[in-house]
Amino acid sequence: LAIPFSGATFIAHCLEGTKPLTQYLPLAPHRRVLIGPEGDFTGAEIATANDAGYLSLNLGQTRLRTETAGLVAVTLLQHH
Repeated sequence: LAIPFSGATFIAHCLEGTKPLTQYLPLAPHRRVLIGPEGDFTGAEIATANDAGYLSLNLGQTRLRTETAGLVAVTLLQHH
């Protein structure tokens, strides 16, 4: 989170109340999406990312494996 980035920043997680990635489109040309470990980010990790300016989002209604979630995020961003 401490590495400077000039673009849209997001944290993908499974907690209720998050918008799908597609509701943030169109986006800045440069985007960073944090993908969590198996079992998702902790509440404290999500809060830290949100405090650093990362917007919370979800990648759909199903829980994805870590290695699949990254591919889904990139695919959604490329598609839109």
